[in-house]
Amino acid sequence: MQRIYKTKKISKPLSQYKNASKGINYNWNCFQKPFKENQKKILIREQGGICAYCMQKIEIKSIKIEHIKPQHCCRESEKLSHKNMLAVCQGTSDANTHCDTFRGELSPEKQIMQINPLIKKHKYRQNVIFKNGELEYKGNKIINNEISEKLNLNCSSLVEKRQKTEQGYIEALQVRNFDGSLKSCKKELLRLTQRKIPFKRRKYDDFCTLKISVIKERISYIKKL
Repeated sequence: MQRIYKTKKISKPLSQYKNASKGINYNWNCFQKPFKENQKKILIREQGGICAYCMQKIEIKSIKIEHIKPQHCCRESEKLSHKNMLAVCQGTSDANTHCDTFRGELSPEKQIMQINPLIKKHKYRQNVIFKNGELEYKGNKIINNEISEKLNLNCSSLVEKRQKTEQGYIEALQVRNFDGSLKSCKKELLRLTQRKIPFKRRKYDDFCTLKISVIKERISYIKKL
């Protein structure tokens, strides 16, 4: 997971839908093409092309719109609130379900969670760590438990994908112009975090926070020498 920035209170597709409906059938169930598809594009762009939870690459044809505050708790206006929407993957890997798909299978009262990629103080990039492919959140036991209990982000299929991604990333670094120096690490960290690229143009790597942790670990090691 990592923080997601919402630069606008209301997106253009939602605004267009509100004007087109003229107050008639202005609700989530009637929010369909072309407005819904365009909203998905906006969300994907905001998130740099990765799922809001598991951080796998996502495309318009294979995503769902997730409500941070579950729909059963929402007023109709909240169901159509840009700040309550995220783009997430289909949530199925092999025999496992995860992300919004797993959360949706829980009873309504269990769907409510503290995890929210929009909250700055959660500092996901700093607090999320990886151990043998498993994702942990340090500093907040509730959020750490929700990773598995609410989103199933440590299911076997995701753990295996993270392990393969980490190994593949390390091997890729070895064949690139990466010498392991502090300068190379900082340059790679800048590429992964996309900090110098405007929000609308950011495109993150698959499992980018995992790769960021690999580089940060290397930087920490160098500074201790």
